[in-house]
Amino acid sequence: MSMMMQTKDPTKTIPVTVGEVIGTTFVKYVDSGKHKLRMFPAYGIQKDVFDVLPSVGVDTIIIHEDHKRTYRISWEVWNTKSVVKNIGNGDQCFLSMKYMEETA
Repeated sequence: MSMMMQTKDPTKTIPVTVGEVIGTTFVKYVDSGKHKLRMFPAYGIQKDVFDVLPSVGVDTIIIHEDHKRTYRISWEVWNTKSVVKNIGNGDQCFLSMKYMEETA
């Protein structure tokens, strides 16, 4: 069973899909050219979505980058190491890629 997670992006008039919950994992597909922070290598998850992930049973986050690389991190580490910033698309919890484990 899976569940799509959406948010309201203040720059758009329609809901935006952020990722998908599959079992106990939140999966997010990203395009590094569009989604990776340039200040330091990091990815973000909209705060309103991130905050509800534990209530739907999520304990792991997977980032699929460019359909080439996959990174895994626990929700707990993302929660304790991330920084909340609004860079124009609403509050997001950004996590440096140095905390992410690349998987095969």
